[in-house]
Amino acid sequence: MNEKIIEQENTQIQSNNIKAQNIEIKDERIEMQKMKIKSNAYTILSNLILISVLIQKFFFNTSNEQYMIEFICFIIASAYIIIKKITLGIDMKSTEQKTTTKLLLDSLLFSLVATIILAFLSGEDSTILLVYFIVFMAITFIGSYLISYFTKKKQNEIIAELDKDV
Repeated sequence: MNEKIIEQENTQIQSNNIKAQNIEIKDERIEMQKMKIKSNAYTILSNLILISVLIQKFFFNTSNEQYMIEFICFIIASAYIIIKKITLGIDMKSTEQKTTTKLLLDSLLFSLVATIILAFLSGEDSTILLVYFIVFMAITFIGSYLISYFTKKKQNEIIAELDKDV
């Protein structure tokens, strides 16, 4: 009787060994490097698409239809990344505490740089540039604030869920 049990256990062990040999073992460090390469490639590609759109718009004076597909692809990919990071509770920039003042200063800096670049490339008059500055500032601040708010909310949900499990 014991011999049959031992024989069945040996057969089970051999079966498990065969299954284990067919499974590809992946090194986490190599997988992380592959993901980093893909991430860097995406960053390069999205920057090139944005530069292409700007060059077509301001230097070649092409119609909006000429570069709209590239621009839409850039917006969709960026929106996907932002939404995915928010739903996972991943901070966009860093783990430091985001204050309203910091968000306002970041918005101000971005708006100023974007308006200066727009003034250089388009040659618009100062009143239109002031409107662009205000619009850039409002959109950037509201967007940053909402992203920060929803990311923090998701992080608190994750922490509460982990605390509940402990």
